[in-house]
This record gives sequence, C-alpha cells and structure tokens, in this order.
Amino acid sequence: MGCGAVVHAHCGTSAYSERHLLCQPVLCAVGGLDQNGNTLNTMEIYNTDFESWSKMRCGMGEGRQGFALAVVDGKIYAAGGLSHAGDLLDSMEMYTPMDDCWTKVKQPMSQCRYRCGAAVLNGNIYVVGGSNADGIASNSMDMYNPVSDSWTKVDKCMAHCRHSCGVAVLNHKIYVVGGVNELGDPLDSVEVYDPVSNSWTQVGEPMSTCRLHVGVAVALGRLFVVGGCDEDGERLSTMEMYSPSSNSWIKIPMKGCRQRCGVAVMEDKICVVGGLGKGADVLNSMAVYDPSTGKWLEVENWKCPRRCGFGLVHWEPTRKKLAAPPAPAPAEDSAARSEVAAVIEQ
Repeated sequence: MGCGAVVHAHCGTSAYSERHLLCQPVLCAVGGLDQNGNTLNTMEIYNTDFESWSKMRCGMGEGRQGFALAVVDGKIYAAGGLSHAGDLLDSMEMYTPMDDCWTKVKQPMSQCRYRCGAAVLNGNIYVVGGSNADGIASNSMDMYNPVSDSWTKVDKCMAHCRHSCGVAVLNHKIYVVGGVNELGDPLDSVEVYDPVSNSWTQVGEPMSTCRLHVGVAVALGRLFVVGGCDEDGERLSTMEMYSPSSNSWIKIPMKGCRQRCGVAVMEDKICVVGGLGKGADVLNSMAVYDPSTGKWLEVENWKCPRRCGFGLVHWEPTRKKLAAPPAPAPAEDSAARSEVAAVIEQ
C-alpha cells in the first residue's frame, strides 16, 4: 500500500464482496451510533485498492455502541457495549471474513461491560473496565482465549475503576488511559498491566488533562491518546503522545475536536475516523496523522462513515510469515520531541 491509499477516501454504499476483503488490509468501522442516535449493527470497510468506504452485507446479531473491538487470527471480535434496546451486554460476537458472517460466542463475559476497551496479547483478548449492569465503573478485566473458546476473569484488578477509557498494547503490556471512575470523576492517570507478573502499575506521569471517551493508538513505540473530553465536558482538539523510555507526555494539536471517535493504525499512520465534533454533530470526516513527521496529512476526499461510539480496527489477511529480524529501535526521544515541538510551534 502506498501512503496515498491512506489519505484518499470516498464514501461508498454498495455491498462489498468478501473476496476482496480477504486479499488485502482494510480499516473496519463496526457498530456505534448514527447521526440520529440509532444503534448500528453494520460494518463498513475502507479499501486501500479502491480508496473507498463500503458497507458489508452481513451485520452483527444486535446493534452495539460503546463496546470493545479486537482482531485475532484474521477474525474480528465485538464484546460488550449497549444494545439498541438500552441493555448492557456481556456477550461477544465474532466475524469470520471467509464466510462473511457474524456468530455469537457461546460463553459470556463475567459481567456486562459498557464503554469498555480491548487489547490483544499472546493471541488472547483482554476486555478491560467499562460500566457493569448497575451502571458503575469496573476495575476488572476478562480474558478470552479463542483456541479454547472460553473466558477467564483476571484475578488482578486496576487501582481505579474506569469506563470510557482508552486501551492499547505497548511493549507487550496493556495500557489503560483516562476514563471515569466509580464516583463519576474524570481521570488523567494511566495504568499498565504486565501479563508476565500478572500485576498492575501506574504510570508515574499523568496526562496534562483528564480525558474520557478517548481513542488510543500505538505507533513507532509510543502511545497516542486522541481527543475525548475533559472534566468540564469540553471536547478536546488535542492528543497526547507518551514515550515510555522518558516517561513523558507531549501535547499535539488536532484539526478540530473529536470525542468517541474510532482510532486505528495503518502504514504506521494514525487514522482518526468519525466521532462527535462541536455541538451534537456526528462527524463523517477522517484525519490522518504521521508520527514520523509530526504532521497531519491532507485528506483529499474526507468522507467516511458517520458514526460515534463505534469500533475501528485495522484488519489484514492472515499469512504465514518468515521470522523477521528485530525492528530497529525508535528514533531517540529527544529527536522525536523536537520534531513534534516544531510542528506545534508552526
């Protein structure tokens, strides 16, 4: 794929053949809310060949918003969320591209989870936090093993209960960012789960502001926390970049505010799709950030699915790969910091 494939997007509505889906990487936007507040069960994909968004024929068994989305071995999993009827969900559905079909996983999670997040480690799916059936934020985590088709509740819990948080994997550890605690207080803190020691620790340096309803991504060895809103409910037009080696954050301006947007990484670039903008607008625009240059790319045809509270993942065909040499270490933090600082000053 060339860089141009990431920054040219047309909005399409025709049904899309699963044969094309199986042959190359795509972005998948699943579920969420439309501009009228309707809960969606549909999936739309951004195809890098045709540089367009297209709606898949098969949708989930039920609409979901505020759920967790993950990809393992070429299959897409949607866990938890809030249904169209307003029910908090403990169920999970699995999409198999070869069959172009969603099926419900038989065993539910240990509890309902709304506005939760997901991470994939060692082939397992971890679903973190979210609101339980009583609407209270949780500090627990469930692990799903696709091989045994079973859930296990992780016995170690976060220090803080969190919903509306961001979840991502960096350096083989799970980062849980921001959100809201059980008292309804927004958080600026970050907790990290190490599966080797089965323990949680807190990142020493918090974000510059509390953030909830955020999107998160990992690129070039750094964690990016995108948009969201602050403790006053103001939607944010910035993102923050965290470097583990220096334990420090850098604030980066965005092109407009976004809350409850979809975030995924493709070609080492951060794709930010939809979400809530100013007022009650559900956006149909896509923004692309290149962390190697510290710049937002110009998107020529910016229309994309008009959704918020949805899941966005980068899907690619499963192929047997030869062992590759270790990737080069990321650029020195000082260089990266100066690059981003130069962008901010412009």
